[in-house]
Amino acid sequence: LSKSTLSKEFIEASAEIYQHYQERRLDDDTYVAIYIDGKALMGQQMIHAVGVTAQGYRRSLGLTEGNTENSRVISVMLRDMIKRGLAFEDGILFCLDGGTGLHKAVEDVFGIYAVIQRCEFHKHQNVESHLNEEHKLRWRANLSQLFDIENHTEAEARANELIAELTQVSQPAARSLREGLDEILTLQRLGIKHQLGRAFSTTNAIESINSVIARETRKITRWTTNDQRLRWAATILVQHEQKMYRVPNYRKLSMLQLALKNEIQQREFNLHQ
Repeated sequence: LSKSTLSKEFIEASAEIYQHYQERRLDDDTYVAIYIDGKALMGQQMIHAVGVTAQGYRRSLGLTEGNTENSRVISVMLRDMIKRGLAFEDGILFCLDGGTGLHKAVEDVFGIYAVIQRCEFHKHQNVESHLNEEHKLRWRANLSQLFDIENHTEAEARANELIAELTQVSQPAARSLREGLDEILTLQRLGIKHQLGRAFSTTNAIESINSVIARETRKITRWTTNDQRLRWAATILVQHEQKMYRVPNYRKLSMLQLALKNEIQQREFNLHQ
């Protein structure tokens, strides 16, 4: 891409690709999960949404500039995805980091149909950021063992034990572990941690895609407009989509679909009580 980006032909093609990217329909597939993450790319913070189809294929659904604390910008991107045909009434698993704006936008736009799984890796980072070096290794192991527990009741009990123990080491770290804990254990609650934990317990799947954008644009040092960044990012994503691997254990995604339907039915029932 580094050579072709300098050509007039590429610039014209990228504008057409970006327009197509913005307008392409999303009702030609059933999406069971969506990763959303924010990353500094091309000198600007960008928010990217990647969907997972019922067959396990990953596809870029939305791209915008902002940050994970700006719920308004993210909400605009999410509502645009719905306008283009994204169906969500059977529930969608959203894999997110801990950004408050990102979390708020997903809940505001999708309501009870959003089932949120917090990224385990980001939770590791958040907890460890409050610990001294002498404690980090031990608690990294403790958290890994916690997140490996497949039974929800057992995981919840172990988490409460660790929070109590961690309070004696660092109260901010304990608060960090407690915050959003129910969403960290979503896959366990749905009963699919063993089958689909590799695919959905972290946002690694989208971060690997974002790294492609960073690699393809690393030699470009001057950007004239924000629109140029979005055009080029969309062009790279469209070109890269055909090379994306399906998520791990994609043959088990029917289990996720069933678990989501049951979850949404229970939420709708509770809502009308």
